[in-house]
Amino acid sequence: SAAEPGADGDRQAGVAWPYPRFSPVGAYGTPETNQVRDNLTGLIWARDASNACGLAAAATNWSAALQACNGLTYGGASDWRMPNAGELGSLLALQYHNPPLCNAAGTGKWTPDNPFHGVQNQYYWTSSTCAQDTTEAWAVFLSRGHRVAYKKETQFLNVWPVRGGGQ
Repeated sequence: SAAEPGADGDRQAGVAWPYPRFSPVGAYGTPETNQVRDNLTGLIWARDASNACGLAAAATNWSAALQACNGLTYGGASDWRMPNAGELGSLLALQYHNPPLCNAAGTGKWTPDNPFHGVQNQYYWTSSTCAQDTTEAWAVFLSRGHRVAYKKETQFLNVWPVRGGGQ
């Protein structure tokens, strides 16, 4: 059946993914290889999604995660920050799950080290505060790809730093 005129299904808006979707920032063997460029968004992600901020098991409260990202030196760069909900969500390829990420080429499901390693099928903080309750911030569940608001100071979640783009 046809989509309602003017609805998302009617427009089929969007852009094709670049090939490859992700690429290393630096030459092999340099610190920059610990950074991965998203060729769709232009954002640069920490290759290590498990403890890139140097946090124990990468799980911490929101304030500590925010501070750790803002003070992070990793892969030869020092302008890291916590991604907002839209930025972290831009990594998702919802045709996959556990986690909903694609491989570096953008042609299949993510596998360890292609291009990221240490990806946890758990919740990751974003810098986006929940508008209904400012004591909460949005997190993305990297098992299924959905967002949930959690208490900033009492919930301990993972963090995946990003650099570049708008904040």
